[in-house]
Amino acid sequence: MIVGEDRNIGCIFFILVTKDFKRKERLHCIILSLSGAGKTTLAEAMVKPFIQFKASDVIKVTRFSGPALERMKTSLDGTILFHSQATGQEPTTIRPLLSEGELGLLITEVDDKGNYQSTVMHAEGMPVYLGTTTNPTLDQEFLRRLIERTMDESNEQTRKIKGIQAEEYKWHPPSATSFEFIRQILERICTFKPAESIESVLIPYSSKLSELIPDTVEMRSLFPKFLRLIASIAIVKSICYRGYYTVPASKSTTANVVVATQEDFRDALYCAGEYFFQPLSDASIRILEYLRVNKDLVLDEEEHSKRQPGEFTVNDLTNTDALGMAWGTIRKYVDELETKGLVQVRQVNVPRKTYYVRYVKDPIKPTMLVEDFDTTSWIATEIPGSQLKTIEAPVSPPEPPPVDL
Repeated sequence: MIVGEDRNIGCIFFILVTKDFKRKERLHCIILSLSGAGKTTLAEAMVKPFIQFKASDVIKVTRFSGPALERMKTSLDGTILFHSQATGQEPTTIRPLLSEGELGLLITEVDDKGNYQSTVMHAEGMPVYLGTTTNPTLDQEFLRRLIERTMDESNEQTRKIKGIQAEEYKWHPPSATSFEFIRQILERICTFKPAESIESVLIPYSSKLSELIPDTVEMRSLFPKFLRLIASIAIVKSICYRGYYTVPASKSTTANVVVATQEDFRDALYCAGEYFFQPLSDASIRILEYLRVNKDLVLDEEEHSKRQPGEFTVNDLTNTDALGMAWGTIRKYVDELETKGLVQVRQVNVPRKTYYVRYVKDPIKPTMLVEDFDTTSWIATEIPGSQLKTIEAPVSPPEPPPVDL
């Protein structure tokens, strides 16, 4: 039985259901935490309803070899590869399967006459990978294909777990564990076949997100994963109860599209916001907070006398020791803050690489990114002629818990 871990449960569920979506919309996950923290227990609980619904959709392994993947005779599309206790010794052949959905292998085999012949073997299909590990130094190329989750290791969570463990040694009348709501969702996905019936998922505010988040190299892999998580949430909600849109595809045909709402963005933040947004320009945020704390740092009179109202002094050479960065690096990150519109920078002709910074606005909070986006107007403008297709016999969600973003 799982207690707590609400965000992990939501995130992993919306990752696992992508097994039935188009390959470009699939996600993968690894749970990284201390030994005994409950990683495998959580993962097994998450795949259990999928096994109960269709056991052949889940492949459970503790170890796999490269040749095993290369010689798969059936496609791995539509499956969950549940890999317990990843060690870091996994074959590199798993990487292209998770990103491209295929393997091509040039091998030499012996024919019927005993001659060696070169042959190209192909393995097809992109499984949704769910792994657990205690190893924080897994191959980076492998990790970039995954969404990393960690267990709640707080003392409060430990108290909750001990309470559940204690209850196991008390008498309770037998009762069946219910996965009814999840079963209804899986049944709807199975019937609807999103990979075939949904042409695309539209995220109206994707460009706005792209403009507002920092342009750090980490975002090249993080940003598309976050968009796919939003898309997964949008697909599940749309085919279960919210509805989807039919749009003209040509003179005589239409296509089905799902339109993500601001609610889907907020749900993605709730599930995994700290994973996607914590790494965003960590150095810049560190600089910004340092400047806040040290805005009254005393330098010499000449430097302070040139300040204008609302400004504070930044001296690269003085800040170098405190931040552990070269002065050129400090200025690079301050420039980024200026580019993002958080500060205004003014440099004057004073010694010791000094310039003056004024705050324009506070760092953007993720929840504010799409608050004022008008989805209704966007639909009317960007997909004219679209019609909302309502859902018969909707699968209504249970009352959600309070959300703390």
